Formats: sequence, C-alpha cells, structure tokens
Amino acid sequence: MALAATNSNEDLIYIEQVIDEKRVSIAVNRQKFLEGLSGFSNTKFIVRGGATWSGTGLVYDLSQITFNYFGNEGVVAPTQITLDDGDSQPRFDVIVVDVDTATEPPTGTISVVKGTPDGSPLVPSVSETQIPLQAVLIAAGASEPTVTQDFTYRNDDEWATSTYAVGSPQLGTVDFQSTDNPFEGTFCIESNTSRTTGLRFQRTGLISLDTYTSLSFRIKFDTELPANRNLLSSVWNNSSSVGNTVNLSDYGIDRTLTGVWQQVVVPTSAFNASSIDRIQIRMDGGTNLEQVEYFLDYIVFSTGAIQPSAPTIITFQDSGVSVGSRPKLNFIPGQNITLNVVDD
Repeated sequence: MALAATNSNEDLIYIEQVIDEKRVSIAVNRQKFLEGLSGFSNTKFIVRGGATWSGTGLVYDLSQITFNYFGNEGVVAPTQITLDDGDSQPRFDVIVVDVDTATEPPTGTISVVKGTPDGSPLVPSVSETQIPLQAVLIAAGASEPTVTQDFTYRNDDEWATSTYAVGSPQLGTVDFQSTDNPFEGTFCIESNTSRTTGLRFQRTGLISLDTYTSLSFRIKFDTELPANRNLLSSVWNNSSSVGNTVNLSDYGIDRTLTGVWQQVVVPTSAFNASSIDRIQIRMDGGTNLEQVEYFLDYIVFSTGAIQPSAPTIITFQDSGVSVGSRPKLNFIPGQNITLNVVDD
C-alpha cells in the first residue's frame, strides 16, 4: 500500500489514502513533513539471529540477536529461555525482544508472550516495545514442542562429509572427527584451511527446505576471525547449485569471541531454494596461502516455529520517490494541518 502526495505546492503537501473504506485527506507543511521522514525508518524488526529448540523440554537456545527499533540498532547476548508446559488445549507462545527505550542505543532482553489456550489458537499480539522473534505452537499437555529436525552434522554419522576445492594450492587440514572439545557428543569438525578448501555435506535423498524454518549450527574460534574472512554456504540439488549463496557471517557470528561455542541461526528462506541434497560451507577471503582455523558442530535443519507476520508498512512518496515508511499513522491536529475524512 502506498500513500502518495497529490496537488502539492510550495508550502503544503496533500495526502490521500482510502483506509477502512474511508478516504483520508490531510494537508501538512511540505518541508517539515519531508524533513521528518527523510532518513528515518519508523518500524521495528529483527536484523539477524533467532531461536532453536535445545532438544530438552521446552528450552530454546537463542543466538546473538541484533534488532532495529525505529531506526536504532541494539544487540541481545546469546541466552536460553524456557516456555511453560502445555495446557488442556493448544496455544501459541511468542518469543520476543523486550526493548528498553530509555537507553541509547536501545538494549533488550528476551521474554515470552504466552498465548491463550484454545482449540484453534491464535498467535498473541505483542506490545509497542516488544519485537517478535518467532511463535511456537505448544500442543495440549506437551512438555516438548513438536519439532522435526534433520541433522546435517552431529558426531559425523549423519550426512556424508568430505572436502572440495575451489582453487590451488590446497593447504591445511580438515578433521571431521576432531575430539577437541566438541559442542555435543564425541566429535566436531576442525578446519584449518585457506579459502581454496570447503566442507561438503551430502545427503542420501532430497529434503524440502520449504518444510524447515531454520538452519542452525555452532561455531568456535581459538583466535579472532580476521575482518576479511566470511563463512559462505550454498545448497545443491543433484550436483547443481541452487538458490543463493549465503554469507553466514551476517547472522550473528562474533569474530572477536574465542574459546566458546556460538550459536548461529539462519532462516531457510535466505537460501531461496526448495529441494536439496547437499550443503557446502567455505571460509572465504584472504589469499590462497592464508589459513584460518575454525570449529563447527551441531548443524541442523529444524521446524517447530513460525515467524510472526510483519506489520503492514505504509510507504510515503514525494512525486513517486519514496522518502520514508511507517507501520501506522497518527493524525494530530495542529498548525498548518487540516484533517478531512470522507466516507465514500
């Protein structure tokens, strides 16, 4: 939906839009209106990060969350949160970022908005200072969520593992059965290679990414990751690359955090692909002779959560050129403003 200016002159800008079958027309000071919109995004959303089921009870692991609250960006550290057990009827709970608007930049904490149990449950609404991460369906009487998982790597006994080359020379080593402090179980992946060597995970049979909501994994560095290095991932179908190559570094990897496992959550929609049977991961950047060490573990595609619907955004235009956007309008009478609502 676009809200466009009409009949503008030097002093005033007239705006018309049909809202709820009523034509709304306002006239405001042109310069002040455009100044107020320019360079300001009046909405709230998650920039990167997410939550995945821990595998135990109703405990969810959250990666580092970066959020935008009306043009101001904030970060929430990785954490865990536990949802309440199921009631006599199913319900939706929403995991949210609670934004503290009194700080600059804004800070946030993770909490849960508990839904109302019902035979046909609805996703609960959130407050103005909350940003939804995802909604989770809790079945009647459930002590665990209904989650389908397809593990790509866990103890090197899931998808077949190997390396691949994108240039020469081939330097360093990859150990798919490293015992150097795995996140879970006996083994993890230890890669100490240059940009010319990547990791390949091959599945027997296709899976549909449309079925899953997220790809998550754990990563660890012993030394800080250089700024010119990025972890890239692509998905394949019968030996053909499909969809997008995704920069996994954009989804919450902390380059300066060493010695601990970080969780990274990537929406499967980022790959823009459907049926796949292979995923490839490679540390890009640097030269063909520069090696970098990193560890990977617990790579899994998951279901069990839905992204709440984004709010309707109204785009404001000046002579066809977008100058700003708003999720809502608040008409306040004042100097040089005339309100005229006509029921057509």
